[in-house]
Amino acid sequence: MKKIVASALFVALIVVTTIFVKIPLATFGYVHLGDAFIFLACFVLKPKHSIVVGALGSALADLCLGYFIYIPATFVVKALVALVFAIVVYNKSTLLRQIISVVICSAIIGGGYFVFEACLYGVTASIVNVPFNLMQGAVCGVVAMLLIKSFTSIPPLKSFKDSLYS
Repeated sequence: MKKIVASALFVALIVVTTIFVKIPLATFGYVHLGDAFIFLACFVLKPKHSIVVGALGSALADLCLGYFIYIPATFVVKALVALVFAIVVYNKSTLLRQIISVVICSAIIGGGYFVFEACLYGVTASIVNVPFNLMQGAVCGVVAMLLIKSFTSIPPLKSFKDSLYS
């Protein structure tokens, strides 16, 4: 039961932080913090759970925001992001592994949305969004590393993670 509740909590955190927690990027849009909670879910939950949580939470956020056309792409891209981060970080989370995962995941976000948008709008129009999508992954990765540090150093959070699969 704890796993279901924890998974639902992460889906809700991803939806809420995607919709409401935004960091402005000068005059060029914003970065939402939903991906940071995908990364945290990958650290806390088993990989198979975190993949579903990341994909579902992000797709639901697109649905709530009215970005219907992006739902399939978001589902696939965020599932891949969660898969990679979970594989690299779940059992052996070191700072180096986290950094490597964030770099790979940022490339997946940038490349995944580029391919999707290139199919919709053409290559030229899609190139414009690549730096912002890369920044999305990088900023959320840094925030996630701070959240992961909290989970490893604050006893109640550490015991919560440990209790999920004991």
